[in-house]
Amino acid sequence: MDQYLKATINNVQLKKERLSHYNPIKTDKWVNVLFVVYIGLSYFETYLTNFIGSNTKYYLLFLIFVILWKNDFKIVFDKYSLFILSWFAFKFLSMLWSDFSNDDVQIHMLSQIGIVAFFLVINARHYSSDFLRLLVKSHFFFSLLFGILSILFNESFRSEIFSSRKVLTLFGLQNDPNNCAAFLIVAIAIALYTLVFEKKYYLLNVVTIGINTFAILLTSSRAGFISLGCILLIMFFLPNRGKHRVLTRIQILILILIVLFIGYLLVVNLLPVENIERIFSFEDYEGGSGRSVRWNLAFDLIYAKPLLGWGWGGYDIGYGAIHNTVLTSLCDIGILGTSLFVVVVINIIFDSYRRKDGLAILFLICGILPAFTIDAINKRFFWNGIIMAILLVQYSKYVKQFEIWK
Repeated sequence: MDQYLKATINNVQLKKERLSHYNPIKTDKWVNVLFVVYIGLSYFETYLTNFIGSNTKYYLLFLIFVILWKNDFKIVFDKYSLFILSWFAFKFLSMLWSDFSNDDVQIHMLSQIGIVAFFLVINARHYSSDFLRLLVKSHFFFSLLFGILSILFNESFRSEIFSSRKVLTLFGLQNDPNNCAAFLIVAIAIALYTLVFEKKYYLLNVVTIGINTFAILLTSSRAGFISLGCILLIMFFLPNRGKHRVLTRIQILILILIVLFIGYLLVVNLLPVENIERIFSFEDYEGGSGRSVRWNLAFDLIYAKPLLGWGWGGYDIGYGAIHNTVLTSLCDIGILGTSLFVVVVINIIFDSYRRKDGLAILFLICGILPAFTIDAINKRFFWNGIIMAILLVQYSKYVKQFEIWK
């Protein structure tokens, strides 16, 4: 009994000591609004180009300035920031051995600088639970809105060319089906997490899973379908802070079966036959819209210059993009440069499991899973997933329990 009492007192003292170092940044309401707008633009900027053109990057620069101003123009570096900065510096310097065979540098330079700068100014700081809760909920509701609109206002992707692929079409504009699936998977992941670990708003989250799952199936995105399957599988292995771990695993298994049943009903009763044939024709996955050819060419390039790569913009496979962020990076900056970014991802996973932060893992997975089938280094969902995962991990370092729907 005495040992139990001492252990309890020690745990309380450790918690108080940990909280004494936790000094979160207080964000004003108007700053919160700016962040919500940024997240909304991340999901819908493609559809707003008729009205705002390509000016989203200027909004990001404005947001960066606001963050710096609120933080007295000080940037704090941690291990994540140092590795990301090293990665981008290496990528920038790789132009020294690039012969600029394509225009990738000209197209992506400003967006790369902007997103890296945003990462550096927002990272390595501690934010309040209210602010993080606002960010998570914003991702959830914008993803859900994307799903609702995808069902109400969808058209064939690029007209008759891909008639079976239905994507959200607003103001005559469309996004790539794989990008649409990446936006849709976010709300599904948050809803699954809420149902299992917070056990709240059952109707809202079940409906969300149904809507966004159907929207993904409409896109006929094999990458989205695989990502959905991976999210369900990862749910079973998420770290659990609770005492009833076996019971939680059983609940997750039951939830997975329910989601699969919902998916089955949607496929059988509502999904067009063309979509079913494309998604479930697994023998065609190897070709993957020409990906097998592109990836084989990428492997040849990597084999020729494995350590340093060909330099940013220093090669042209002749088929457009490689459609794999990892392979693209290996072609650009080789094993040495790519490893700097991979270390960041591995550290996030390690820290998330060590601190039993399942939500951080889900955000990370939502960001990086689609990157294996498309070039996502400039995509908002890719960086937003990484940034959200890091912010949540930094929070869990001091405060063990984070609730989305508190």
